[in-house]
Amino acid sequence: MLIIYLSLFLSFLQIGLFGWGGPFPLLSYVQHEVVVEHGWLTSAEFADVMALSSVVPGGITLDTASLAAYRVLAGEYGPGVAIGGIVVAFTALAVPAYAFSALMGRFRERLCSSDIGDSILSLLRPMSPGLIAAAAILLMNGENFGSPTVNPWQFGVSLFLFLATLVGSGYYRFHPLFMIVLCGLAGLLLY
Repeated sequence: MLIIYLSLFLSFLQIGLFGWGGPFPLLSYVQHEVVVEHGWLTSAEFADVMALSSVVPGGITLDTASLAAYRVLAGEYGPGVAIGGIVVAFTALAVPAYAFSALMGRFRERLCSSDIGDSILSLLRPMSPGLIAAAAILLMNGENFGSPTVNPWQFGVSLFLFLATLVGSGYYRFHPLFMIVLCGLAGLLLY
């Protein structure tokens, strides 16, 4: 059992350390570790985890860690030990992120106190809204908004919901969760 815990920890620590770029670039790396390297899941089970990851809370790596740890430990040692394995896998995934955040937090304090650091940060600040705007523009396509020529109703409703969210969040400062629920209900009624 301890060997399995150690194996889970080391595998998911590697995924946490080297898994940069979001969930989709991680798929092949996680699949290699969990299916090919250790055989904790079959290819079909891994595909099921990918499908479930889009509808349940948590990321692909967390969902995979949960199922792999539970599957490898529950049958032989029982659900209590399996939950311990899930905690071990989650901890291994989280350690690199927390270590990186702590390191960057200390570096940021040193960087902000210098003139060069202040200049760098003043150049980077305007980039955040620009990157968010670029992501929003990329998502404003026919698949998400509809087309004014193909389906004018869907396009109009989508545009209305977008503008209502922009005004509600930006001008009136409504909480984002409130805006999500409100727009979801409006979309349900209008579509």
